[in-house]
Amino acid sequence: MLIGLKLFLKNALPIKLFKILETPKPSVGFIILQETDLLKHIFPEIAVMYGLEQTSEWHHKDIFFHTMEVVDNAAKLSNDTDLRLAALGA
Repeated sequence: MLIGLKLFLKNALPIKLFKILETPKPSVGFIILQETDLLKHIFPEIAVMYGLEQTSEWHHKDIFFHTMEVVDNAAKLSNDTDLRLAALGA
């Protein structure tokens, strides 16, 4: 089943990424993927951010949640998917 999922995601990945980014609060989609353990299969570059602490005294979130906040803030400012993608660090 995992092979079928990977094949499906390989073909649908760009569409799914943009669907998540087009929502009013993109972090919800990424957090659901993280909580269901699918993020590492779909967006491994984002999954590795989870639990990765920032060393600065000014950062109170791990890199994953900090990035989710940045993407959500970009979504509040603009409907431009490219801007949201940039906020994701892609």
